[in-house]
Amino acid sequence: MWKNNINDSGSISNATHESVSRDMVKANKVRGHSFSIEMPSRNSINNLSINGGSTIEGDLGTNIRFEIIEGIMLQISGENGVFRLDLREGESDTLLRSLKKR
Repeated sequence: MWKNNINDSGSISNATHESVSRDMVKANKVRGHSFSIEMPSRNSINNLSINGGSTIEGDLGTNIRFEIIEGIMLQISGENGVFRLDLREGESDTLLRSLKKR
């Protein structure tokens, strides 16, 4: 299922983009919204706490890009990492409409 270990390169998820997408879609059918975080360096992770609740804090860096992939995933990318959040049908349209209003 999810590979959430921090490996030697500091990556929280060592799965490929395609397998992350597949796993996120599967998880979304069972639960709410699934997400993944990839950080190529441990230096970009400011806080990782898992005890009773979980907190992950880090720095995606500058030059942030927002993308909606195949209408089912929001991807926020920076030079220090990538955050992905799966979307349900129609949520990408709602998200785009709300961003256009601003």
